[in-house]
Amino acid sequence: MMTDHDYTTGNKAEKISLIIPVYEEGNISGFLSNILKMDSPVPVEIIVIDGSPSSSTVIEIDDERIITASAPAGRAGQMNRGAETASGTILVFLHADTVLPEDAFYKISESASVNNYAAGAFRLGINSRKIRYRFIEKAVQIRTSLTSIPYGDQAIFIRKEISDEIGGFSSIPLMEDIDLMRKIKTCRHSIKLLKSEVYTSPRRWEEHGIIRTTLLNWYIQFRYLTGADTHILHSLYYRGRQ
Repeated sequence: MMTDHDYTTGNKAEKISLIIPVYEEGNISGFLSNILKMDSPVPVEIIVIDGSPSSSTVIEIDDERIITASAPAGRAGQMNRGAETASGTILVFLHADTVLPEDAFYKISESASVNNYAAGAFRLGINSRKIRYRFIEKAVQIRTSLTSIPYGDQAIFIRKEISDEIGGFSSIPLMEDIDLMRKIKTCRHSIKLLKSEVYTSPRRWEEHGIIRTTLLNWYIQFRYLTGADTHILHSLYYRGRQ
């Protein structure tokens, strides 16, 4: 959906800030190493925000190319901390269990700079060959196409000026990604749904069961959209995964 908004930056050079919220993540070095190998048409800075009290994940990072910081646990607060730290014109929020396509930075730069979208996200892929996950991917694709509201595991990106305008992520314990997209739509800004896929880990489906996890996700989403308190939903979500 396009609007009449103009997000051009004049002579200001574009730069991508990749913000990764973490909490006691394993193999973060390998994850970051793969990102550092990716080509990009514009400069990219990588920012890792640790929500663990011990900062155990960022302690493992020994690379001067990576910016690290800590914040209280909670994905919304961690990502806002990353946005405050960022010097880029385009913010990309990436979960630590999600892999970007090799041309991700080209797609993001083209969408934000050339095609003038305020925000966007990738199509969701699940990093498993099991056929059952193809049905989940298709369901997510249909839902995203109908609502124009991508979720956080689809690697959301947004122009920094727009993020600043709408106040970034709301301080809520759950559904911060949907809330952000709804704020963007309310302000009539444009959201680009890319055809390229990111690949997220199937871990949560494997650990808690595909049917149980899918039904829980749908239930939480329905309750949120009908006005339920996000603190209650947070408790329901994590209780349902036990």
